[in-house]
Amino acid sequence: MVHSYFGGISREGRAPKFDSNINIFSPAEVVLSGMGSPAVSDGDYVCVGDTVFGGVCPVYATVSGSVKLSEDKAVIVSDGNNKISDKLIAASKALEEYTHDEIALEAQRYAVYDSKQDALLGDMIARCMQGERVVVNCCEGYFDGFASASTALNDIDALIGGCTVLLYALDAAKAIVCCDKTAKKLVKALKEATKGRRDLTVAVIETRYPIVDRTLIGAIYGKGVVPQKQIDLQKHFVVTASAVMQLYNSFVSGLPQTSKTFALCVKGAKPVTVNAPLGTKISDILTQYGVELTPQTAVVEGNPINGTEINADALVGVKTDMIRVLTKVQTYEADCISCGRCSLACPMGLDVKQLVKSGRLPHKTLCMMCGACEFICPSRIKITDKIKSLFAEQKEDKND
Repeated sequence: MVHSYFGGISREGRAPKFDSNINIFSPAEVVLSGMGSPAVSDGDYVCVGDTVFGGVCPVYATVSGSVKLSEDKAVIVSDGNNKISDKLIAASKALEEYTHDEIALEAQRYAVYDSKQDALLGDMIARCMQGERVVVNCCEGYFDGFASASTALNDIDALIGGCTVLLYALDAAKAIVCCDKTAKKLVKALKEATKGRRDLTVAVIETRYPIVDRTLIGAIYGKGVVPQKQIDLQKHFVVTASAVMQLYNSFVSGLPQTSKTFALCVKGAKPVTVNAPLGTKISDILTQYGVELTPQTAVVEGNPINGTEINADALVGVKTDMIRVLTKVQTYEADCISCGRCSLACPMGLDVKQLVKSGRLPHKTLCMMCGACEFICPSRIKITDKIKSLFAEQKEDKND
């Protein structure tokens, strides 16, 4: 017996439609923690953007209010004003005057985080010496976060401005903004905004699940799933749209990343795009939207295919892209009926049905354990577990 989560998604493949508006959430308090030493004392008043924890990776206040220190955490009780710190320093010179290293340092100082790449944008820029192309991912798919397209649509200027910053930072020839084919409003707005610019282009992605950099780049050039050797990832700097926009806005205002935009999906309700300060409790947001949690519901961070169940009191962080409230359903594994849906769902184009039935992995399999095959399987077969076992057997054979 296994638990599956259903709700907030159409199993027939029709993606739920989002409102293009972004809902701003103001919490009563936020909880922040950092690896460095506290830069504030108990009872201090802080503004948005003030340093709360110092160190290599500083942590900034995400709301204005009074501080309560507790061990390695700081609770900021919001005063509801969201007053911006007067200590913030915006970009002090023309963009074209910044060097590669200076832009990397600024991105580091602003604490801009790319949740898809799981890295600070400053570190990503520093590691990339010269890139021929910047690839900006704002595809609206299960693996990239439904909020990405609506976020970009609300701030086209920041998206274009962020692309320009990266073009200077990497001395790149072109920036390619990737959009899902269903995001028609975003595609239209971007084409209007990039008209006349040879260094900016819009790529409409047809691939169903552009999960990793290689499949996204393959989709740009119309190659679909292609072998690794046919795509030179060193010539492409892949970054998410939200990180690009945050970088530009930070350059303009001097304000570091203090909030996160993500999708909130609840069964029976239209999905919404929420912007909340970092450190906000998920439970506070669910309460605001009238969500009542029961023993039969689960709060899942990420997509329903390979997301992780979390505690409702977990905090909004830089990696938060999607929160779903789903219903737990007891299901039982049945025999394979050879329908082939698993193979059709595979974003890497693998013949999953044959792979599982034969019990053998190809010498170089492209399986990424995304779980799309298992999610679509009508017999509820634990396909990912079977593939994990085959990977383990293959590794043992190599060792022997």
